[in-house]
Amino acid sequence: MSNFTFFGQSCCHNTKKLSKNTRKVNYNKMSCWILVINDTNSEFEKRIEEKKWPIFTFTPNRKKLKTGDRIIFYKAGIEGKKFLGTAKLNSDLNIETRLGYSISLTDIKIWKRPRSVEKLLDKLEFIRDRKAWGRFFQGGVIKINGKDYTIIANSK
Repeated sequence: MSNFTFFGQSCCHNTKKLSKNTRKVNYNKMSCWILVINDTNSEFEKRIEEKKWPIFTFTPNRKKLKTGDRIIFYKAGIEGKKFLGTAKLNSDLNIETRLGYSISLTDIKIWKRPRSVEKLLDKLEFIRDRKAWGRFFQGGVIKINGKDYTIIANSK
């Protein structure tokens, strides 16, 4: 896997060769994710204010979320189709109720100007079909690589 950094932190599994006599060591297991919301702006603001994101029982990838992982927020729907900001996971999956879980957020940065997904389609590797790109945001928690994370986070 490629070695890609963002603010000195890697967003994918990496190995680093320390010397000729040492084997490769996995020094960072941080992953990058997109959290999708299709609710109202007030629901998004509530989640950000509480620094807590609900994860429902059957959400794909829910068990893979780990403390330290990097997050991009994505607003879906007719008034959405845009990336809203970034954060870092401050917890593994927490049991909330019998209906679902939650994760805690830290280092939250909400952009004054959201980034349009349509302007980035040709640059993002996780979107493999440019004509039906919306399907790649289904499921609530989307795994992305470090390169896509950085492209989104650094776009204007």
